[in-house]
Amino acid sequence: MYKIFSTGGPILYRILLEVLFVFILLFAGGSFWVSLKAAKHLRGMLADSAGLGRLIAHFAYGRLLAEAQQVKAPPFGTFGDIISLWDKGHHKSLSSTRNRLLFVVLVVLAASWWLGIWYFAASLILFLALGLEELPAPAKNNNANHLPSVILKLVRWHQENDRACQEFCYRMHPGYQKLYELLNSPELRATSASE
Repeated sequence: MYKIFSTGGPILYRILLEVLFVFILLFAGGSFWVSLKAAKHLRGMLADSAGLGRLIAHFAYGRLLAEAQQVKAPPFGTFGDIISLWDKGHHKSLSSTRNRLLFVVLVVLAASWWLGIWYFAASLILFLALGLEELPAPAKNNNANHLPSVILKLVRWHQENDRACQEFCYRMHPGYQKLYELLNSPELRATSASE
């Protein structure tokens, strides 16, 4: 046993360390890419009129209109302020998580470099390969579950002060423009009348 560690010890030691680094990279690297892609996925959802239409149909537009009546006006500010606060909190949470995980990934890559160029290459390839994976369903569902809350606020705000709601969606936060247009489209209104 002594001979194994004395002759091949350094290589075995490096391999065992690299295996540990691979496990850390699988967790930290995978979560880094999820945090990075989640914000882009939400922007993509808001830009996809067909996808938004399916989401609204899933929650039933007539039911959303009825639920919007129960939404209370914020005591301070506007519905847009509430939506903006959530957006900022969501993006800040994603970016701080992403940055912390990136730090862990960089430490692991530096440690792999210390082990040797081939260990570093293996770790880097693994990290980049994790970035090729599609965003997991729970992260997509998290974005999809947020939108009904935004829809309820936009519908209620449209009923109370359409000009302010429209300015918010067109000028201040143009990412919500397609959602606003869809919520006010004649097709959806006709759908709600038939429900």
